[in-house]
Amino acid sequence: MSQGAIFLHFGHVASSDAAFFLATLVYVPVGAIAVVAAMDVGARNGVGVARRFMARYDRAGRLGKAAAFLLVLSSSFDLGYLPSHFRLDPVAVALFSLDAAVLMGSSLLVVTLPALRPAALILMVAGIVAYMLGGVQLDATALAAKGIEVLALVLLLVAIVRTGGQPEQDEPTSTSVVAVAAPPPARNKVGRHVRRRARGGGRQSRRRTASRSGS
Repeated sequence: MSQGAIFLHFGHVASSDAAFFLATLVYVPVGAIAVVAAMDVGARNGVGVARRFMARYDRAGRLGKAAAFLLVLSSSFDLGYLPSHFRLDPVAVALFSLDAAVLMGSSLLVVTLPALRPAALILMVAGIVAYMLGGVQLDATALAAKGIEVLALVLLLVAIVRTGGQPEQDEPTSTSVVAVAAPPPARNKVGRHVRRRARGGGRQSRRRTASRSGS
């Protein structure tokens, strides 16, 4: 990869490349939030896939959710670089696309498969080390993206250490998971009805016994 291929200059902010870059920084994270919101709505309506996703998402913990969001945010930087590098360096396009895919996949693993969080951590470290050892000079935006990845890595590492690779078991944040704290009301009504009949039967038997003894 050439040294100049990784730079994205904003001298002409009105250019289509710069506009695409700025759009990805906004719409990719917002899109991720919209997907989670849509899953929550689907879970409330009884959609099986959405219910399973939200059950895992609710158990991901605050640190895991924060790390996953930062990974999505960092992937938006990689996606934003693509148009400006199609003409400069096709290899850079492939690397940015691969890095974005790894980051998004890692974010999904973090919130849905806690047992694979160490694997996501290894992928993140490998990506950062590849940038450091690749001899590529990064511009300010690329450094910001890698800084976000490092922060996500730290949060994920803390989450893994604190939980031993298991979910953090936070309180559910959506209405898709409902805890049943008491027996169904119908059973209580049946129990009361049976007890009332038993009491009534006991009273009637005592009355019969008293009437027989009186006669």
